[in-house]
Amino acid sequence: FGIFLVIPLLGNIYAEDYFSKRSLSNFSYQNINSNHLENNNIPNQFIVYLHEDNQEENNSIDPVEFYNSELEDTGTELLYVYYNVVKGLAIKIPNEKVLEQLKNNPLVEYIGYDRKISAFIDTHTENQIIPESVDRVDGESLNNMGINSNFVDADIAILDTGIDLDHADLNVFHERSFIPGTINADDDHGHGTHLAGVAAAKDNSFGIVGIAPGARLWAIKVLESSGMGEISTLIKGLDY
Repeated sequence: FGIFLVIPLLGNIYAEDYFSKRSLSNFSYQNINSNHLENNNIPNQFIVYLHEDNQEENNSIDPVEFYNSELEDTGTELLYVYYNVVKGLAIKIPNEKVLEQLKNNPLVEYIGYDRKISAFIDTHTENQIIPESVDRVDGESLNNMGINSNFVDADIAILDTGIDLDHADLNVFHERSFIPGTINADDDHGHGTHLAGVAAAKDNSFGIVGIAPGARLWAIKVLESSGMGEISTLIKGLDY
């Protein structure tokens, strides 16, 4: 079986804020801490993608090797390493010299600001219904086609604030948190649990009915109790 990744509805995230290293020619380190940055950029914090051109020759550089050889002695902090959805790393740099070094490094494909992200807030219900979000994608039509049942044999990963691990209407199969200070992926906000319900709430006598009732849920916690998080943490959850 495969895993279907459900991405949370996030505010304040824009793909165009990623930029090729070539566009850094006019970039000054002073801009990192200035008020001219867009509100959600995290000062000094970047996401770096590495080239994979030589992957078939089995000699492309490992992200950890890249950090050790190029950045470890510069005072740069390694935040995350990515291997699957992209080959790269998230870092916090100390000065403009390091940024210039990355700009001129032939192994670097893209450099982007790390940014703050947030979950949109949704409401909850006490009665079993087909929620608007399910209706919007015609999820209820699957019932009429005989596709849905009391248990759907599928895996769905929820990348959000976590999932209520003891929720009677949800089949939580696996959990993992990438938020410092948490001991598991139990939901301390509510948005992730709501999203999990839309995806896979059981077909019973209460709550809502999900698109894939009873599917195995993977709780991947990438947002804090405030509903806020960082792009670098979201990528780490995807990579996991």
